[in-house]
Amino acid sequence: MEAMNTGSLVSSEWLALHLDSPWLKVLDISCYLPNSGRSGRLEFQKEHLPKSIYFDLLAAADPESKFSHTLPSPEHFSEFVGAHGVANDDALVLYDVNGIGSSPRAWWLFQMFGHKRIFILDGGLLKWKAEGRKLESGPGKEIEPKKYLCKSALQKAVSFKVVKQAAKDIQFNYLDAPQIVDARPHGRFKGLEPEPIVGIKSGHIPGSISLPSTQFWDVKSGTFASTGRIVELLNSHNINLNREVISTCGSGVTACVLIYAMHMLGAKQASLFEGSWAEWASTGDAEINVD
Repeated sequence: MEAMNTGSLVSSEWLALHLDSPWLKVLDISCYLPNSGRSGRLEFQKEHLPKSIYFDLLAAADPESKFSHTLPSPEHFSEFVGAHGVANDDALVLYDVNGIGSSPRAWWLFQMFGHKRIFILDGGLLKWKAEGRKLESGPGKEIEPKKYLCKSALQKAVSFKVVKQAAKDIQFNYLDAPQIVDARPHGRFKGLEPEPIVGIKSGHIPGSISLPSTQFWDVKSGTFASTGRIVELLNSHNINLNREVISTCGSGVTACVLIYAMHMLGAKQASLFEGSWAEWASTGDAEINVD
């Protein structure tokens, strides 16, 4: 398998060779910000990779939560995944319309429920189309439901309480304080641009580091950064992978790009602030900094 260090990134060449394999499921997990005016499902019907299935990240989240991407219960996730024809022993390849995009969030989500054989298509639909590879249109293939059982988590999520304490520890310059890294664009981090969620102020968590997720892939080709580039980005922001890193963003999607990048380097202490900025900025006693 052509992949980077941990074997979790696959090429379009590899996927084209294995697309008809019975043990493989290909999921389109493209999703967009609420103010984008775009629909992942409608775009899937227009064009998608052969034999792929549309996997709605919003519908996979906790339907009872006021935050859009809250981790669902094992029961909800099992039922949702099984209804998409996915079994525990399937190898999953995830792709996004724009290249990397939302793929790391779906990768993180499946890992939170113990799925091991899960990969991201490098370059996503963007690179696949640029290479002139075959596409299909319509609602997709007929799905045969499968039984899916959630297993022990392979990733870690942290709560608002944990992040609030981490912010205090950073302000007191504790040597063992976690590092909080924000994947949103600089403008939103600095409080200069509005948040896509209505009623939410922009700004950032005290002591957090701004490192936009878009720096981890080439927007023209859609391909993920090399390990050398990832190391360069982390080093330039003084991020130490031997210490705990808490990744955050707007709603818990693009923060997973950072977690995935650190995973590519073998990091073991990267976790997601699940509620991210949506929860932080809507909690009354949370301090908001702007630059």
